[in-house]
Amino acid sequence: MRVLLFEAGGRTFGLTAHQVAELIRVPRDQILQVGDRPAMVLRHEFLPLIQAGDLPALQITTDNESGAGWLVVVIQSRQTKLGLIVDRLLDERDMVIKPLPAHLRLGGLVAGMVITGDNALVSILQAPALIEMARRRRGETPLMNAARRDAHQTSGGRRLLVVDDSLNTREIEREILEAHGYHVTLAEDGLDGWQKALGGHFDAVITDIDMPGMDGFALTARLREHDQYRSTPILIVTSRQKPEDKQRGIQVGADA
Repeated sequence: MRVLLFEAGGRTFGLTAHQVAELIRVPRDQILQVGDRPAMVLRHEFLPLIQAGDLPALQITTDNESGAGWLVVVIQSRQTKLGLIVDRLLDERDMVIKPLPAHLRLGGLVAGMVITGDNALVSILQAPALIEMARRRRGETPLMNAARRDAHQTSGGRRLLVVDDSLNTREIEREILEAHGYHVTLAEDGLDGWQKALGGHFDAVITDIDMPGMDGFALTARLREHDQYRSTPILIVTSRQKPEDKQRGIQVGADA
């Protein structure tokens, strides 16, 4: 398979190319702190960032100083992306991956091993396991339990509905809001948000604009026509900055 080799903390690791969305260098002034954790905006989408050395399973130590910027391997598993900060890129080529016995796979983190030209053994990491480890490190609920948690929300506290077609963005919004004591329900697009709004009661709605099916403007207007949501605070969170977009948001009923 096609394999990307990179170095972190003085050790070499690999990822299969189909799990790598892109390679980027992030200038220091583009690094954000979201909930006290590094992130960036990549083409209007929040991308969480994590140092390879912050993942205990890798058993390495890396330099936490960003200096002029970070070298980031953007890994992807289904709809979820994570920016893995590494020290340097080494190679990309076709390699034969040797499978490991089950007891050596470190809970799904290591898919197998490759042998380099100098006969060194390199672990091939799996993107889904890296993403789950990063989520646990940031204190987020594992993706496999997120839907289950939505179904078992406790009754206390304000209930918020977050509507966004970007999985990364809505999960980061959930993380920030839950850290401040809110109970958050997620919807993956405008139609899903409309259906969940009808099926429950929410103290506020936070929505993106650009979504398939029903966009944020249409969702806001429809909510305002419903008796239950005539006075509910509705906030639009978007990368759009044109005055006419802001004006239209207010016209359809958004509070901010």
